[in-house]
Amino acid sequence: MILALVVRVCRAWWRSRVGRWATVGVVWLMWFDHSSNSGRLLLMLLAVIGVGIAVWRRCGDKGCGAALVRGWWHRRLWRENAGPLGLAGPDGQAGRVVSVVGDEWGTTSTYRLWPGQGPAAFEARAVELAHAMGVLTARVSSPGPGLVMVRYLTGDPLGAVSLRPWPLMSVARWQLGDAVPSGVGEDGRVVTVALWSSSVLLAGSPGSGKSATMWLLVLAAMLDPSVRLMAVDLKGGVELGLVASRAERLATTLDDAVAVIDDALVEVSGRYGVLRERGLRKVESGDPSMPPLVVVIDELAELTGTGSKESKAAGESLRRLVATGRAAGVTVIAATQKPSSDVVPTGLRDLFATRIGLRCGMRGQAETIAPEIAGELTKIPASQPGTAYVVDEGGSWQRFRAWYLTDDMVRQVASAAEAARS
Repeated sequence: MILALVVRVCRAWWRSRVGRWATVGVVWLMWFDHSSNSGRLLLMLLAVIGVGIAVWRRCGDKGCGAALVRGWWHRRLWRENAGPLGLAGPDGQAGRVVSVVGDEWGTTSTYRLWPGQGPAAFEARAVELAHAMGVLTARVSSPGPGLVMVRYLTGDPLGAVSLRPWPLMSVARWQLGDAVPSGVGEDGRVVTVALWSSSVLLAGSPGSGKSATMWLLVLAAMLDPSVRLMAVDLKGGVELGLVASRAERLATTLDDAVAVIDDALVEVSGRYGVLRERGLRKVESGDPSMPPLVVVIDELAELTGTGSKESKAAGESLRRLVATGRAAGVTVIAATQKPSSDVVPTGLRDLFATRIGLRCGMRGQAETIAPEIAGELTKIPASQPGTAYVVDEGGSWQRFRAWYLTDDMVRQVASAAEAARS
């Protein structure tokens, strides 16, 4: 490692103009002018300056020069704060820093865990750790056994993210078996959401970007000509009215919504009968005899949260549909801007394979949709609609910024979906 660093420094030094001239001058003085000590010292000083300039220009702000300084400073802060934060070993010694990698938004550090120590200890002290390290926030994950990774952010990568056009804007067809590109993560990579053999729950306060995020999933489903679509829009049809010509059913009243869900349950029951006859456990993607069925529900609060007898029955039917629909090739996409325990009971929430949480105004709302990251959902600024966290079945989450589609864009993709079926 040391030899490689020496070779890199020497190579960078010789490639710089200052380095080459300083080397020539030093060699000339050492071999031909032994009497000029002052000149020799001057050129040696120039040589040192040249090395610094060459290395820094060669490596850049993110390269070895900045990395050495960043690594030294981080290790120093870690040694000073690990003990007071309760993250040191039995003898009070800070765990070994495996790596320190920086970028324009902060630093990602990996630590070796002490025996008996787990990532949960770091998660519990994430706020205090961020203050101790002088950053905006600290996010904890585990890259493998015996290791914990902490992402220290000095800024918000999603605050200045420039989203490229939605990848499905220009496609004529899409397969539901392919994950839907839904936004851009903090690392600049596309974040996708699976719809096939899955179910998705979206929730966020008004103005959080919930509807726009929902439309990304709905339009992707519409772009698959084989998809059978049913929609429930209990806001009078103003939100999902654009799918009316594509959907088999569009319910705008509670009674019609219950009928749609019951019809979907009948479909599930029939498909289970076919699976039993064929000796199969689930519908495979691409089976023409049992095409994908997608049920979209917006607003969920008007379906399950009114407190009426019909509403309670609808909630139970929806729970059965989400629980049994996956193996039968039935996908449920449910959205609400009023997440609460009466709208999304725990027994229903935990059945959804994917949960997308957007900005929530109150802690209780955030805990309803994603208790794992409730605090993070309340911190999303109102100036960033579309900023969300996607949580999978295992509880792992990822922060991203969803693509925003104007009404004209939605109509354009909906028209393309209609053309693909004709």
